[in-house]
Amino acid sequence: MSNGEARSIAITAASQRAGKQLVDVVWLMTMVACLVAIGVPWYLRLVDVRMVVVAATVFGFSLLYSIASGLVTRVRDRRRAMLASSLFNAFGVLCLVAIWHLGGGLSNPVLLRAFVAPLVASGALLAGWQTHLLALLSILGVATIALLESPELRWMLGQSGGPIGWLSGVLPDLPPARLGSVSAVDGSPAYVLVVVGSFALLLFCVALASDALTALSLRSHERIFRSRGATQDAETLALALVRNCPFPTVLVDAKTGEIVMASQSFADAFFCRGDEVAGRRLVEIAEFAYPDDLVELIRHSEGEVAGMTSRVDGEIRVLRIGVRRLEGWQGHHALVTFTDVTPFHHLSGALAASSDPFLAVGPDGRFTWLNPGVEPLFGELEIGQEASAVLEREDLPNGWWQPSSRHPRLTLDGREYSIERMDWKLPGERRACCAVRLRDLGGAD
Repeated sequence: MSNGEARSIAITAASQRAGKQLVDVVWLMTMVACLVAIGVPWYLRLVDVRMVVVAATVFGFSLLYSIASGLVTRVRDRRRAMLASSLFNAFGVLCLVAIWHLGGGLSNPVLLRAFVAPLVASGALLAGWQTHLLALLSILGVATIALLESPELRWMLGQSGGPIGWLSGVLPDLPPARLGSVSAVDGSPAYVLVVVGSFALLLFCVALASDALTALSLRSHERIFRSRGATQDAETLALALVRNCPFPTVLVDAKTGEIVMASQSFADAFFCRGDEVAGRRLVEIAEFAYPDDLVELIRHSEGEVAGMTSRVDGEIRVLRIGVRRLEGWQGHHALVTFTDVTPFHHLSGALAASSDPFLAVGPDGRFTWLNPGVEPLFGELEIGQEASAVLEREDLPNGWWQPSSRHPRLTLDGREYSIERMDWKLPGERRACCAVRLRDLGGAD
């Protein structure tokens, strides 16, 4: 099975779980709403209903539905789970028909609105034809109760003959609840037909609208599911990059300074295990020269510390530390990278402390290193500046700094200097780099 097919199945299963949860909640809330809608008028003595039977029906259905819903959740076969859900939706419709009759029947047509919410919610779980079948069952149930509660309608249908007339003649009389001391039922066939017809039209429109809403809900859920999957994949990839980064790297909580994750190269560089680093503060791993400055940089800003001394297992190192803020990823975090520049720092310090002028030129003819001794001879220079523009002078031999030059000495400002040249090549480059050191031999005379 490909990843796309597996993800599609996962989306369908997730949609069905979400739809089932919605249907369960709507059914229980509908029953509670019916109980309140009937119980409040009964408590105020506005209706004469068998409240004990109504309450027993509501609580009995809620108990059975909750138990059955828990059992259906454990069924792994999706077809059996869908069949069980369809049967319990049909059972809920029949219970709702009985509650409508006990709550007033034709004398309480407003209670028929309770059929709308379960029908709309069922569209998120059942197929389109099942939703229409549920609507048809609701209409037939309400029509049957209306026929039982209206003797005039039964008599009128009995005069028509045929199966309908025979059925109308054998149905028993089932009086509805009364509103106060006056019956709320008109009794005329026209009233009953208007109530049942309006209810049937309402459920038919709701069933059609439920199909469109269900399709929209499924598309939205699919997009959300795919977005979450893409987000999780991105987070997994980001964590894998941190864990396998070749440079010592840690992901730090900016507020607490605790390490969330560290790369294996960090654990190797700081002589610790990766699982021991998580949860510890960064300043506890190594003894930094200025830990407060590092903590403030991680907590409030981002940037780079060119050189910070640290002591790791008794060894003194010079580190270049880079801090990058990561906003919105499970809070505020910082990505901290470490580069060991100890050899470079010591070499730079030694060359800078030398009184002899020292300069280095790359294969592109630009300065790559300058120590302070060069400035008195050639003025203020910058790394990256074109070397020939400064070193080529009329009083100096052409290309005196290049490795191919054979000039052993140089006279600058009345003083003589010996030239020490060194050259090396970078991988893949034809032209060599060169380093030049000028030794002061004293006056030119």
